[in-house]
Amino acid sequence: MIEKDSPAYAKFVVSKFFEKAEMLQEFSELGRKVSELNDIKIREIIVYSYRLIYKLYDDKILFVAVIYGKKLLENHHSSIIKYRS
Repeated sequence: MIEKDSPAYAKFVVSKFFEKAEMLQEFSELGRKVSELNDIKIREIIVYSYRLIYKLYDDKILFVAVIYGKKLLENHHSSIIKYRS
């Protein structure tokens, strides 16, 4: 876990997550479509080695997962899939 290894780096990475989230308020389609899913409304932005996965709605953006890049999305598929509709 990043926080155990380096609390300072963890804070830095989380601050980058928030920066990207603020950018998405203006440019919601900035991220790319998640390749493992066949849904153009579920997108991701890469922040260092992390995948920040979000779902586009007409009036909002919902962040559904933060996954370390080396982890397979399959392990989180059921959590993400519930936001498809």
